[in-house]
Amino acid sequence: MIKNDERHIFVSPHFDDAIGSCGGTISKLVKDEKCVFVLTPFAGENIGELSNFAIELNEVWRLNHPVRERKFENKKACSVLGCNHHNYDFVEAIYRKSEQGLFLYPNGNDIFKQISPHDCRIIPNLVSNFINDHGDGDIYYFPFGIGRHVDHLILKYVGDLLSELSFKVLYYRDFYYDIEQIENNIFQDYETVKFEIEEEDFNNKIESFTQYVSQIPMLFENKEKMVSYFLERDKCNNVFYEILYKYNSKLFSESIIFCTSKEEMT
Repeated sequence: MIKNDERHIFVSPHFDDAIGSCGGTISKLVKDEKCVFVLTPFAGENIGELSNFAIELNEVWRLNHPVRERKFENKKACSVLGCNHHNYDFVEAIYRKSEQGLFLYPNGNDIFKQISPHDCRIIPNLVSNFINDHGDGDIYYFPFGIGRHVDHLILKYVGDLLSELSFKVLYYRDFYYDIEQIENNIFQDYETVKFEIEEEDFNNKIESFTQYVSQIPMLFENKEKMVSYFLERDKCNNVFYEILYKYNSKLFSESIIFCTSKEEMT
């Protein structure tokens, strides 16, 4: 990644996660001439033989080369927002196998249960990648893990570990998974930050997310329902905002948060 005195690095488990969750925030930071990256760790193309579950997903997505084509969608989405993009080569959960060649998550329910013990081997490698790419001014935005998708949970844990190493870490509210009722007690050790954005930023987010053509039918059925979801999620009392979380024992300089309002969500 390009080195810069201050980089805002949005860690996206899959190609659409960071922009779906924080696209308005990214837009505002770019307008403020900040150096912004969308980093996708689980972007590896060496997926090999597919499980029946992965084959079904690819059919829903209508993709022949799923990682390569989704990577191209992400490139276009980042281009809309004017941010940089970078990928690591870890393979996402639906393609991962044990050393014996068995799929770790052979069906849709498995990826929302618990992290496979076999996945413990990739966590130190992920942490090592972040440390090697780290700059002193870097600010990281990790998924909170709402929805309990294993790839999101792994990266939440990586964010926790980096926070213990004094990295500047924030967490974002995972989009789509917040459709379901969220138990408030999972946020009890965190400070909620409403990052206020302008309507222009929201519109930029919508245009950017529209580039994920393969994902919209599965997540929202169509673009109209997608826009309705994001309006309900990101707008309240004519104010646009996105939700971030700070771990209370790891508070760092208020200058890191730009144009924020810290009222707790009602």
